[in-house]
Amino acid sequence: MSPAPEDRGQPENFFGGNNNNAFDEKFESNASLKWYLDGETVVADKTMNTCTPNSAPTCSADGSTLTADCQGDITTIQLDGSSCKDPENNKLTYTWKTNCENANLTHENEIVANISLTEPGQGKEQSCQVTLTVTDGIEETTMTQNVQISACVIAECFDEKGNPGSYDKCGICNGDDSTCSDCRGVPYGTAVVDLCGVCEGKNECLDCAGVPFGTAVLDRCKKCNGDGTSCLGCSDPVDIKGLKAKLHGDEFVEMLDEQTEALLDEERPFPLIRDIEASAERRVNRAEKKNSQIKALVAKLSDTMKTCTNAEFCSQYDNEPTLNTIKRYERKLRRQVGRTVRQRNISESERQSLLNKNAKILAGKVEIINQIPRFYSICK
Repeated sequence: MSPAPEDRGQPENFFGGNNNNAFDEKFESNASLKWYLDGETVVADKTMNTCTPNSAPTCSADGSTLTADCQGDITTIQLDGSSCKDPENNKLTYTWKTNCENANLTHENEIVANISLTEPGQGKEQSCQVTLTVTDGIEETTMTQNVQISACVIAECFDEKGNPGSYDKCGICNGDDSTCSDCRGVPYGTAVVDLCGVCEGKNECLDCAGVPFGTAVLDRCKKCNGDGTSCLGCSDPVDIKGLKAKLHGDEFVEMLDEQTEALLDEERPFPLIRDIEASAERRVNRAEKKNSQIKALVAKLSDTMKTCTNAEFCSQYDNEPTLNTIKRYERKLRRQVGRTVRQRNISESERQSLLNKNAKILAGKVEIINQIPRFYSICK
């Protein structure tokens, strides 16, 4: 074991007061020492600085007397704690108290405070004490000062009949203490009426804008007088009215009507013409039905779309099933036109030109569909 047991150093003197786990130690070994204090490990060696015990603050004004002449109804004197110092220059905190009757202390947790007294204004000399407790967070000291205020000279007081009267606590001859009383009826008291007209109330009638008995309320986003949208996390709305106006099958139906009319005008054997007329009529009917279905689906799409991140108040929907159905119907219209074009007795170049036009119409519809947002939100 190193150091040897006789050199391990046992604590000789624990510091007093509020010094936790602080003690003097002497040992001769050059090795480090390790102690276990309340679960904490402490290591020390001879190269470390010594620990100095903390000393309590001192107050040189302890026992002094504060004197003043009466200043009228209320006499105010200043209390100064600057005579209190901490030997280690630690930061101090202050607490003023008094046993003076009918006194009001202000700034009682600061180095300089004020005490206001009413007794001298009523013709009474006042003798009492104030105490200041200072602490550096470890040690504390209490300083006591005497307070001596001379009485005011006041005129004699008589009632309406000329009989001797008396001054009330506010210094009013034959008064009822009301002129200097707070809302609780305490002379020179500190109780006040709140904005709601309640003595020592907590302004419970204020609305969220701070207006007494006002009508402003917090919305669901906890915003005063809000419209309930500030917490929804919504994107700017996308206006798709223009896209919807172009999303139909009218071009296919018009082209189908033109090609059907041209097909039926071409000379063919009678039995064949009858079959062609029947199939052409079916294609036209199917095309008109699909076009109506496309328009019905487009009408269900909202004119404006936005996405919102607040899942509590908003639900997200997917346009993809509807848009895929519209695409499928547009492709069926293209096929109806293509079948009619392929039945015509025209040159191959003219036929290809018509098929290219038909394909271009479909490409335009797909491009429009792809511009419509896939997801959108609806909020409660």
